[in-house]
Amino acid sequence: MTRGTIVATVLVAQLLLSGMIRGADEPNDLGDRVVAFCKEHRGKRVGNGACTAMVSAALQAAGAKPHGWGDRRTAPRRGEFNWGKLVFTVERDGTDFKTTGKFQDIRPGDVLQYRNVQFVGSTDAGGTYTIEAHHHSAILAGVDRSEGILRIYQQNFNGRKGVTSDRIRLPDLQTGRLSFYRPLPAEKPTTEE
Repeated sequence: MTRGTIVATVLVAQLLLSGMIRGADEPNDLGDRVVAFCKEHRGKRVGNGACTAMVSAALQAAGAKPHGWGDRRTAPRRGEFNWGKLVFTVERDGTDFKTTGKFQDIRPGDVLQYRNVQFVGSTDAGGTYTIEAHHHSAILAGVDRSEGILRIYQQNFNGRKGVTSDRIRLPDLQTGRLSFYRPLPAEKPTTEE
């Protein structure tokens, strides 16, 4: 081995250890790591089986900040979770949609916070479906922007305590609010010397 080869090998090893370079099958950003956690735990109960237990565990495993609470003055409102940076919100009450932010900005790994939502629509098999959730959290796994279809991971929904993958259509939202949060990296503890 030449000196140059040794230096290059050491540099790559240091970058791998520091997390700046990842293996080909390792998630390369925070959102990818959040989704990978959900995929790995599909069919399994995370924590106490609550929807927030899955989201919190996925954020922690990915190296993201845990959630905080909103207040009365700013979004999210008091009593709602703040899972990171608010990226997009869609609300509907009857015929009109109201949005804040851009739908194009949501991406896999974002956390969805449901508030008093009802979805009503058609299934692929020709039937109809209704989904209602007063307060629920899920993780975005993928987006079909042309159809408004969201692939999600969730837990403690429809009587299922384990992590499931499902899909919802934004155009089927009849009432309520969906907020999309971008997880933020956890702050690294400082060490005093």
